[in-house]
Amino acid sequence: MKIETHTINNIKIAEVTAENIIIESIEDGSKLIANVYYQDFDRMILYEKNITPLFFDLKNGITGEILQKFYILLQKTNPKKYKIQKPV
Repeated sequence: MKIETHTINNIKIAEVTAENIIIESIEDGSKLIANVYYQDFDRMILYEKNITPLFFDLKNGITGEILQKFYILLQKTNPKKYKIQKPV
């Protein structure tokens, strides 16, 4: 796996490339997002060929679990910016 850095308008973007699938499970996705986040990237580019096809089947919950874990990480590291808002 290789992470290439791009900066556009002061936004640090991680372009993640690999020869094989790098996200095969919830744990893989969570680790990758945390890794990129802790390297101070603001955005991430992933390619479909590096993600298990199950990720795109929203019925199985993999995508939601990965995104939920990332949001929890954001809340823990910056609670003022990423607070849960109660419905009005």
